Amino acid sequence: MDNLNEYNNRLKDLEGLLETSVEDSILLDTTSMSMNDVSVEIASQIMPAMRKRYIKSFQQKYDLK
Repeated sequence: MDNLNEYNNRLKDLEGLLETSVEDSILLDTTSMSMNDVSVEIASQIMPAMRKRYIKSFQQKYDLK
């Protein structure tokens, strides 16, 4: 149990680090999800962030406003 608590504490530390250095991050608790549900949930959360980033990149590349 100590190892699990240590892992969770390090995960929280990593989450804090990511919040300050990464534009977007998603934390998903998958303990009670099937692998199929995990895939669908991850895709549904990542796709909007990817779309936003690609649009922003396109606008910057072609100097659009």
